[in-house]
Amino acid sequence: TAFFGHRGTHLRRYAMATKAGLEIGPSTIFDARPSLVEPTVMHLGRILEEHSKVLQTNGQMELEVRLGVLRPFHAKSFQRVDLPCSSEALLIPKCKDFQYRFEPGLPPEIYAPLMKKLDALRKEQQMECSVTNEQTLDITYEVPNVQKHTGRSSLRVSHQKVLENEEKRWKVKGPAVLKNRFEVLDLFSGRSVPTKGPSIDLRVALSAEVAVKDMPRSNTHKLLLKREKHRRSYDFRAWRIDFTVVQSMHGDQLEKHLSYEVELELNAQILRKNLEAKMSNKPHQLWELLTDFLNAGRDLAVLASEPCPLPVPPSLPQLPPDEGRPAYQRELPGMPEPLIGHYLYRLAEGGWKHGKRKAEHAEQAADAAAEPAE
Repeated sequence: TAFFGHRGTHLRRYAMATKAGLEIGPSTIFDARPSLVEPTVMHLGRILEEHSKVLQTNGQMELEVRLGVLRPFHAKSFQRVDLPCSSEALLIPKCKDFQYRFEPGLPPEIYAPLMKKLDALRKEQQMECSVTNEQTLDITYEVPNVQKHTGRSSLRVSHQKVLENEEKRWKVKGPAVLKNRFEVLDLFSGRSVPTKGPSIDLRVALSAEVAVKDMPRSNTHKLLLKREKHRRSYDFRAWRIDFTVVQSMHGDQLEKHLSYEVELELNAQILRKNLEAKMSNKPHQLWELLTDFLNAGRDLAVLASEPCPLPVPPSLPQLPPDEGRPAYQRELPGMPEPLIGHYLYRLAEGGWKHGKRKAEHAEQAADAAAEPAE
């Protein structure tokens, strides 16, 4: 699978052999050289190029893929958008004729088996990664006077649970982080086929995070969200997969919402290095990196949607031997036997027994008629 970075091997070999990159492919019979880069990857690369200058001046770049479900904007909780296509489709954001929303997270009955599948792959040494667990509390505030070119922004303060004086308490973890959201790409995974399990959609999100010295204050920043997270992370060479159980509270509300979120995050340093090389017309592997990253998200969605293997049925007690066939052969020697179904022997048994009783009654009637009357 793409978890190991093997999916784009043939692309890398072609790029190294031709030294022309993947944007110009081999010649076709029509004397054209179409690109070997997947259209979705190409679109994502163009978005990165458009925001490259802003990303370089806004701290650490963050590119992530989230698993979830695309639903109609005004839909019930279990309804998914139904589009007339069986394969993956890149949706147009903010379309007037088609409004939808992305609901991140997986149902618990899918979330837990998916994590077990990754643990099994790692135990069988089919997946090379390290695993870490952490518990954090993120408090998100609204940012006043946000500049328009920075996109949607929020201010996040992370806390880590520590043990102080034999008591666990939340302690601020590092400085506050200003997160600027730039672009999202929503991938519809195709029309659902009930026999193949539930369908999982993807959202690719691009943002930037920068550390802020001043902590937010209640009189200047509005509280938006509190999220207590129990996270298990699988760290690979170029990206990280996070499984997070989240308890969230919106604003001043006391009601808690429980969700199970799965996301992949691309290594920011590797992404920045390849993006800067491409922008400088130097050798790079940006297309291969983005291709493997998106394919890893697709593989994870497929693993989540495939039905779990059914358990082996319990062994049943051995049935007592059926006397139907020996009795049939004894009573009806030389007669054709049923091909299948022991119940046919039993039906035949009822027939000859009924015949025997009828013959006995006839014999008794004949004997009674032959006896002289007194």
